[in-house]
Amino acid sequence: MPATDFSRGALTGLRVVDLSRVLAGPLCTQMLADHGADVVKIEPPQGDETRLLGPPFDDAGDAAYFGAVNRGKRAFGLDLSRPEGRAVLEALLGNADVLIENFLPGQRHAGARRRTGRRSHRRLCDRLQRAHRHPSRFVVAP
Repeated sequence: MPATDFSRGALTGLRVVDLSRVLAGPLCTQMLADHGADVVKIEPPQGDETRLLGPPFDDAGDAAYFGAVNRGKRAFGLDLSRPEGRAVLEALLGNADVLIENFLPGQRHAGARRRTGRRSHRRLCDRLQRAHRHPSRFVVAP
């Protein structure tokens, strides 16, 4: 059996879309990024509210907390209340292996759940359901 190269991280090649906010979600995706996953954090156009959760602040003006739980991620602002923003999210989900969100039950985050094309990420939803039913047998494969 050939040796597996984990020098870049066990999750190298895994694509994660991060719609989370505040503590649990960003910490989860930070750990995925620490293990090599490609994490794309989607923030509202005005930026994640935890950028202002300080002091202390870094040289860019972001709170130290924000920098700590968002290290290793790519991030950009996206207005999910607009069709153009939802189209970008759908494109991201089409290539994603994992979607992380921690909205309150019933909250739609400007329609992100309701308005994104269900067919465009059915494959992702099917994989997540299989992982939930059989977590010990789930292996992420591109």
